[in-house]
Amino acid sequence: MKLNIAQKIALIYSGAGSQRATAKALGISHQKVGRYLRTALGVEGGYKSSAPLTDFFANQAVDVVFSAHKRAVKKTAIAQDIPYSSDVPIFSARMRHDDGIQGDRVSADHMHWISDDLRNKWITDIHKGGKYANISVGSIVNLTDYNRLATAVAAGKIDNTKLSSKIEILEILAYAAGLDIDEDGDTEGMDDKERGIFIASWLLNNEKKIQRAVSNKIIPQRIQTKYTEMGVPIQFVLADVNKKLNSKHAPATGDDGTVLADRVLLQIDTRGNKDAKFRKGNPYPSTKRSKKK
Repeated sequence: MKLNIAQKIALIYSGAGSQRATAKALGISHQKVGRYLRTALGVEGGYKSSAPLTDFFANQAVDVVFSAHKRAVKKTAIAQDIPYSSDVPIFSARMRHDDGIQGDRVSADHMHWISDDLRNKWITDIHKGGKYANISVGSIVNLTDYNRLATAVAAGKIDNTKLSSKIEILEILAYAAGLDIDEDGDTEGMDDKERGIFIASWLLNNEKKIQRAVSNKIIPQRIQTKYTEMGVPIQFVLADVNKKLNSKHAPATGDDGTVLADRVLLQIDTRGNKDAKFRKGNPYPSTKRSKKK
């Protein structure tokens, strides 16, 4: 797959983790990296002409770093027994538990500048190995806008969001707005179930009050799409992932501090000992049970 210089830099970014780290690896300014990355997605702030994308010496320099990035992606994937794409080398790795053991979930972060086409090609490539059971894509949204979407869902204008999701959003918004739920009722003597019912009722009854309190605020919040099953043909996987992104995440991004589809979480399929090869060399520690006296 032929990639232009801006796309290569966007892929290097997925492993470097920041614009400054990418610039350091390439030996150029972070401002120049930013212009290349914006050009990759065709957004404001990129190069106005295509000349910088075809600069021979710049391409040579980027190719050296890109080759090293590809080797790092492949090395990590082989060591952790996870799929990777040689055409679209997005860096991914198993997430670690608190004890440092590599788990069954894989994360691909820092995908800020990866285009939809490249992301879809990458998902297609890693889908072929049948290693993953589920996929979820994450964004940082403006929770105020996301709440308006949840309101439309509750009104029946948009499907597939449960009432519990709306209550959770309202609770975060109320906290961000500094509203004290307990001021409107004595919850001290309530058990957990009673207090939960009271809070849910208060949030729903005071929805307009909450919305007024945060109407002019940008509240960045990370959210993930619900998992999409990977054990189906790739066209269904891509259709479901992109539908969730476009219907729920995209309308709540665009403000400062928000970003669409910058993270992908993948759940390794451990059924039928499919992950036995890796786990044999990286076993979970056995749980020691205390002897009864």
